[in-house]
Amino acid sequence: MISFDRNVNLKFMGRFNSRLKSSVLTIFRIISLRIIGIITLSLLRIDFVCGQDNSTLDKHLWQYEINFKSLMNYRSMPMWEAWNGAVTTKLLQSGIDRSAGYSDDNYFNYDRYDSLSKQYGLLLYFYEADNLFSYLLRPGKPYLSFMKSVSHDSLLYFEKELKELVFLENDKNLALHERGIQADTVERGLQYRDINKRLCDVLLPSALCKNLLGIKYLEIIPALNIGSIPFYLLQPYGNSSYVVDSMCVVISSDVPHYLYATKMYTNLGLHKAEFGSCIPKNPLIIGNPTISKCARGLQPLPGAESEAIAVAKILGAQPLLGLAARKDSVLQLIRESDFLYFATHAFVDHRNIMDSSFLLLADYNGNCGRWSPREIQSDSLLPGSIVVLSACESGMGKSMDAGVTGSLARSFILAGACCVIYSYWPVADQATSDFMLENMKQLQISRPFFPAEHLRQTILEYRKRNNDPQVWGAFTVLGVPYPCGFSSRLKVN
Repeated sequence: MISFDRNVNLKFMGRFNSRLKSSVLTIFRIISLRIIGIITLSLLRIDFVCGQDNSTLDKHLWQYEINFKSLMNYRSMPMWEAWNGAVTTKLLQSGIDRSAGYSDDNYFNYDRYDSLSKQYGLLLYFYEADNLFSYLLRPGKPYLSFMKSVSHDSLLYFEKELKELVFLENDKNLALHERGIQADTVERGLQYRDINKRLCDVLLPSALCKNLLGIKYLEIIPALNIGSIPFYLLQPYGNSSYVVDSMCVVISSDVPHYLYATKMYTNLGLHKAEFGSCIPKNPLIIGNPTISKCARGLQPLPGAESEAIAVAKILGAQPLLGLAARKDSVLQLIRESDFLYFATHAFVDHRNIMDSSFLLLADYNGNCGRWSPREIQSDSLLPGSIVVLSACESGMGKSMDAGVTGSLARSFILAGACCVIYSYWPVADQATSDFMLENMKQLQISRPFFPAEHLRQTILEYRKRNNDPQVWGAFTVLGVPYPCGFSSRLKVN
């Protein structure tokens, strides 16, 4: 029964409906995986360079600008104001230094900066001619570059396989647990480890991982579909531990937004302070909007409604439930709030992602309450807004050279949000509610890298009672968190 999943992708939810079909698909995947693996390994080349000068990265940043313009043109959006056509390694490095607390004023504390610089890193991916370049930039140090030969199709295939193997056909994900494995899940478990290793070999090779030791906070600016890959599920260390066990990872939407956000935080003085609070202004909480007759295939979400009520109580706000969550009402209120919370359905249509994908609100004037990515990106949120999308697949979009575009999460970034918490795939209604309420608890604890480190702590806490990666592996943060030297929390009534 899939009535209470927060999306409407019924084909994806029901693709495993019998053990016979599962067995056939398993055999087919194993054969396909071996073929892809042979092709990939035959093309694989590993290069590692310590940055002696900035010419190579400057060249790729210049090409990135061209790729990014294509991405923005696809969305019918102008370029970020922060991008003036002259982004260089030096300018990008200034944003990285700001994230570790650097400033050129009298408040600069070198000892604090030196300590924080060892904990923070930026990983920039760039794709060109079947080569994936990975640039690791750290405060006050020369960049490191890595290169792997891999096709775009291989990356898409690896992403698809990893997600399908995590997605369950049974009540429990026995394939990923060391105990209780049944005969028909053994092959899937082997497949999962195989596909995970292949992804790690491309995205987090051993030479790169060695240089990530000691880094607690990592921001990733992706290329192609890399922003759609659940990094917290990767196991690059040669053992059973996950990335989430050792570091906080954030997907930063693009270079211009990264530069804009880090400069905004500096202007707010966050690089000088060590502690602070995020006090929500007019928090807007949406839960279980009434589903109109024209929204076929959708079912009410009682867990989402209970979740919204609980979140609103924490924040001292009045939630908009059912008919009250009308699209026209929400559009009026979003401009006055810097904390937006949506517990509802989401849908991704890859054929027309900008206009047919939607976040569901209550019906208004016969439009079924569908709020499309194009509509969202055209709105204006308060600067620095936090958005929580407790809705399935809200981070999925179209893969382009400069990253993923068209997703609901990215639309909120373009509208002015600094960070968006979202999911990669469908998660059951009640499990989503349980996870998100734990996240609200964690957001009230003062920690660096708000709100990304708080989500990581949510995952670690949730795994103590439910280590099912189908749930905890689904969630991540898009955007630029507060600096890693500034501890913050969500201050509530």
